[in-house]
Amino acid sequence: MKVKTTLIAVLFIFTVKYSYGQNVHLYGILPSIGYQKKLNNYLSLNLNTNSQTYVIERNYDGETYPAMVKNINFATGINYQYSPHLQLAASFLFRMREPLAEGPMRYQLRPWQQFTLIHRLDKYRFRNRFRIEQRIFTGQKDNFDIRLRYRLSTDFPLSGKEIDVGEAYINLNYEIVSVPTMERFLYFRSQRPYAGIGFQLDNYNRLEIGPQFRVEKMENGFRENVIFLVLSWSHSK
Repeated sequence: MKVKTTLIAVLFIFTVKYSYGQNVHLYGILPSIGYQKKLNNYLSLNLNTNSQTYVIERNYDGETYPAMVKNINFATGINYQYSPHLQLAASFLFRMREPLAEGPMRYQLRPWQQFTLIHRLDKYRFRNRFRIEQRIFTGQKDNFDIRLRYRLSTDFPLSGKEIDVGEAYINLNYEIVSVPTMERFLYFRSQRPYAGIGFQLDNYNRLEIGPQFRVEKMENGFRENVIFLVLSWSHSK
């Protein structure tokens, strides 16, 4: 009953966000591959690659939004398990922007730092993640900004109190992104609710799939509403 209630609430959020302040609607996929290697009892190495692709061409107000690979990302970072309730992390991401488009390649450099507060309540694990990103761009006038990101999430097994091999789990999260370097302080650029179902395939591998809805708000009031299908595979050892 709790699971059904939670899923209904998430679907309600998706519906409200999708029907409010609409401008243009885009559809895409977000595939991701992650690898984590434990270095010792406290440190772990993380490698990740993912991409963002729009799969349907849309036309709005005389402008075409083509089906295309929007970006491809490569990231490496370190996690530090300070305590069971606190994790620290830092990473460096390299992004190729519209890598298949004609002309010189544009890219983005993005170091970031974060801390995550973790609390458990029975079988539910709640996480509050705070991240600051420094973004360096090429091919545009404003080539640097800072983003602040906050994500509230919970995950829990569909059976029992632990996620065991061969069992499924639910992952729910809601993220907001602000850009304090814009003209309006703490300008809330994006909201990103997500609901996914995952599978613990074996002791090392997880597979997760689910929809993410992004509201990308520009300073002129224009909105891009994007529904992504998230597909992620992670390996840890």
